[in-house]
Amino acid sequence: MKNCIVRILGNDLGGIHGEDQTYKNLEFTLLNESDFKNTDKIYILNRIVDREKRERIISLLDKHNSKYLEIKFSKESFNINYGLEDVFKRWKNAEYFRSCLDTTLYVKEIHESLKHLNKYIVNINGARNFALDYCRQRYEWSFILDSNSFLLKEDFNKILINIEKDVEYIVVPQIRIESNSHVFLPERLREYEEKEPQLAFRNTSKIGFNKDLTYGVSDKCELLRVLNVPGVWHKWKDSKVIFGIADRIKEDVKYLIRGKVIRLSHHSKSIDNAKTNFLNRLTGLFVLIKEIKEGKYD
Repeated sequence: MKNCIVRILGNDLGGIHGEDQTYKNLEFTLLNESDFKNTDKIYILNRIVDREKRERIISLLDKHNSKYLEIKFSKESFNINYGLEDVFKRWKNAEYFRSCLDTTLYVKEIHESLKHLNKYIVNINGARNFALDYCRQRYEWSFILDSNSFLLKEDFNKILINIEKDVEYIVVPQIRIESNSHVFLPERLREYEEKEPQLAFRNTSKIGFNKDLTYGVSDKCELLRVLNVPGVWHKWKDSKVIFGIADRIKEDVKYLIRGKVIRLSHHSKSIDNAKTNFLNRLTGLFVLIKEIKEGKYD
């Protein structure tokens, strides 16, 4: 039975992502990543709102004969029952929104007000579970990766060697590189620290991503905690503090920690640290919501 690598391609958010991050990193991957034995690659177009960007991505995928599936964006669905008007009554522009976000007083309120819009537009765990459901029916192992993930042949080939039958999850350590050119510099790659990993699922596995969590609030880390994967994410309680969503019960499952995945450059001039990323992530989402509301992508 074959394996599958899935990458989820979504909307670029200003500040946290460079202007054309998704396209640039997709092109780099299609040009430079090896083909892997007994392994398919699928791309998920995840509610991309910018029609021009969407068409460019599809054209690029078609050029490389790459398979893709699409979760479509619907303006009608976006407008229904997501508290859109309340958001803009409370925060009229991005500058005021960011200034409120930069104080702990408003963080919970902001997250709560954007929760449903975040869940629909970014659809982070919705898209991951969509990919997982699709692949579990067709492949033995499914690697559910973020759009910027890149695999070296020697790293990937080490992952699926001699795996015992009762192993249902593979935890793949991740490094985040500053420049895509570093992919070709082994000595430079060794200088990067490991960050939050990516995950692979055997087709007999039962656990997926928490559908109640939104982008930026332990959306993947909650699953790492459920699987009891050791790491700093056990100290993070944002999903409980912000939304009152407790982690699911820890599961006694067997997993392996193997290989390495490279997170390509974000192509943004913004400083890459936890505080700045937090501010940029939600401000970028706010700006995208505002642009959709004002008809920029109609």
